Amino acid sequence: MAVILAPGAKGKDLLLIRRSEHPNDPWSGQMGLPGGRAEPGDADAMETAIRETREETAIRLRRKNCLGALEELRPRGGDVKVVVSPFVFELASKPAVKPSVEVAAEVWVPVAELAACRSKTEVSLAGRMLCVDAFLVGPYTVWGLTYRILTELLDA
Repeated sequence: MAVILAPGAKGKDLLLIRRSEHPNDPWSGQMGLPGGRAEPGDADAMETAIRETREETAIRLRRKNCLGALEELRPRGGDVKVVVSPFVFELASKPAVKPSVEVAAEVWVPVAELAACRSKTEVSLAGRMLCVDAFLVGPYTVWGLTYRILTELLDA
């Protein structure tokens, strides 16, 4: 996954995407970060993040823009058996985002305001209502794995 930071009016802004609705995607319709599954040609997890970001948003990240990696994570619960490797990239200017069919919306969020958006809320998952920690960003709810990644970012 790619945590993308770029200059904004209030300091650094962070790119979030809302995933398109798809019946085979366990994160369908959720807010997240650009990223996806490794392909055989990917040299490493960072190359996967760079390629997936380009495919999903048309943003061309470079290794030299990577500030470092955050802790590898696994989704909690469910049947999804993946390891997520988040990398933090800082860009000199905010790029245009051209969402692919995998992305329903994108939003740039001031990092300085993210902590103030922390809350508990209810989300529906597999027909059940869960009370979760989340960032409430305008009309969007950022929870789960993305919440955990962004919490680590804010704590760093």
